[in-house]
Amino acid sequence: MKIDFRIPTWFQDPERLWQRISAGLAIVLVILLVLCVHLQTEKSKYQDNFQKLSELNDRQRDIISQIGSELGQVSIKLDKIAEDQKNQSQTIASISAQETEGEPVVHLLDADLNGDGIVDWSDFEIFSNYWETTGPSTADLNKDDKVDWQDFQLFAIQWMKTEPWYAGNENITQNQPYATLEPVR
Repeated sequence: MKIDFRIPTWFQDPERLWQRISAGLAIVLVILLVLCVHLQTEKSKYQDNFQKLSELNDRQRDIISQIGSELGQVSIKLDKIAEDQKNQSQTIASISAQETEGEPVVHLLDADLNGDGIVDWSDFEIFSNYWETTGPSTADLNKDDKVDWQDFQLFAIQWMKTEPWYAGNENITQNQPYATLEPVR
């Protein structure tokens, strides 16, 4: 098989060769220019997106700090509510101690679901068994016929609080008519 190797005519003519090379270079330059413009456009898009992302992060930081300050205010209010409840419980307990000598033990803590005198993990276990149920139940602390976050808030306020007659309470003396040395079970 014979290969016919012929040089194109435009390759033999230096002027036509130069025209072809310059046309090819012009096409390559146009392609490079288009790529540069495209890359510059993409770069500006990424910069815009990065700017939006950093603005979003600033907004998120602002929102988080706002939530933190609101939680601090809620915490202060919850502490005040708990302190008011403690004072109320002590007042009621002292009144009931004077008026109900020899009577059954008075339960002041709604969240003491098992009646042992302290709101602890055993009460939380009972509470969690009723979580998101409807209808009257012992875990429905606000009496709206459903166990939800509002009840959990009331439960959390009374967490680790004790009844006045609870044996672990340092204000108890053996002379009080309904004081016991052990928690009621």
